[in-house]
Amino acid sequence: MSLKNTSTVQIPKLGYVPALDGLRAIAVTMVMFLHAHFFLGHNGAIGVDIFFTLSGFLITTLLLEEFHKKGTIDILSFYFRRTLRLFPALYLMLIVVLIYALTTTNSEDKTSLFKEITASALYINNVVYGIGWWKGYDPIALGHTWSLAVEEQFYLVWPCILFLLVNYFGVKWLKFVLIILFLFLFINAQFHFYQIDIIVSEGLVLGCLVAVLRFSGNLPIKIPPFILIISLLLLTVYGIFPIPKLEIISTYFSNPNVIIEVLSLIAILGIVDASPDKLPIKILGSNLFVYIGKLSYALYLWHKPVFVGFQKLSLVYHWTPSITFVLKFIATFLFAIISWELMEKNIVQWGRNFLKKRQAAKV
Repeated sequence: MSLKNTSTVQIPKLGYVPALDGLRAIAVTMVMFLHAHFFLGHNGAIGVDIFFTLSGFLITTLLLEEFHKKGTIDILSFYFRRTLRLFPALYLMLIVVLIYALTTTNSEDKTSLFKEITASALYINNVVYGIGWWKGYDPIALGHTWSLAVEEQFYLVWPCILFLLVNYFGVKWLKFVLIILFLFLFINAQFHFYQIDIIVSEGLVLGCLVAVLRFSGNLPIKIPPFILIISLLLLTVYGIFPIPKLEIISTYFSNPNVIIEVLSLIAILGIVDASPDKLPIKILGSNLFVYIGKLSYALYLWHKPVFVGFQKLSLVYHWTPSITFVLKFIATFLFAIISWELMEKNIVQWGRNFLKKRQAAKV
């Protein structure tokens, strides 16, 4: 069964694109610099926007490819893969934070950490943090898991919505719903992040919309390499280096974060449709960038609690900010490497093998 109401343009299967791991590496570096409280990364929150747009684009593309090939979407298998990819690493980190809370913190911090661990484990930190369900809730080490909650809620709902719309109404209705939702989020810019992200991120929606447009052949123009380079440079310079925020733009433009999301999508489209011999693709697809990209989920999980721990250690041992900065980055990478090498990639590979055997048994 092919997609209804699509053009006759045939888009090649996306497959694995190493350079996208390189983009993840840049995004997670921005976020880590932000929470390091050093002179870099003042605008590092845009790394989350990059992750959101990339997630929306990739997940929607993969779901559309599956529907186009099989005439259906195996939603249970999708949930199974997402669970294996996300849950074990998160809960490992939460167990370590719990041990830390039980053994080293005072009663006030212990209570706060228990609340954070509960909200993170249930993937509701966006709701708890956003509307203040718990009085006086002020995260110490796990506030960053609000974005994981947003993505998990998206993963839970979006495959079902996409399947129903495409299967019963056609891809035109899918585009229409995404456009309306994006316009709602764009107009209600005052609810950005901790408010509107209780529902969904506009970056996720925009990523989904562009994926649908690309898959249905409505984005015939490829991003030239020099435009890709410009978008990557703008994102990297703004996200990492200490330059002013977008207040001036905010005065004339209701939602400046959309600029970041559009630049992110330009970079994503430029990467997925570019020849692998182009310089930016070679750089982003290099071994170092790809490996950091593979570590990006673990780095995101571990960096905030590790940074908080090292901030307290620096007060005890009187480390300078520069030494503290270096040590907490080294420690975060060590935790992330252990998580990826000893657990994450093995669990993911086991899940792939399990699904292959399950599929073979059906034939």
